[in-house]
Amino acid sequence: GAEEIDSYFKSFDEELKSFNEHNGRYEHDLAVSKGGVPYAADADKAYKDVFKRADDMMYRDKERYYSGRNDRRKGR
Repeated sequence: GAEEIDSYFKSFDEELKSFNEHNGRYEHDLAVSKGGVPYAADADKAYKDVFKRADDMMYRDKERYYSGRNDRRKGR
């Protein structure tokens, strides 16, 4: 369920942080936007509903990452 997904993402974030702290190869930190949701039989009428919710979560994760940062993407 949602708690299991949160646990996986927390572990992933910790590994990513460790990678970036010990990275001597790349100039910029690696960043990954992610989103995941469990199937909700009472709310999901089609498989696309699940993907839409996960996609929305990915964009919220991305927004949290860039809030308060100097967003280098805006200069493009």
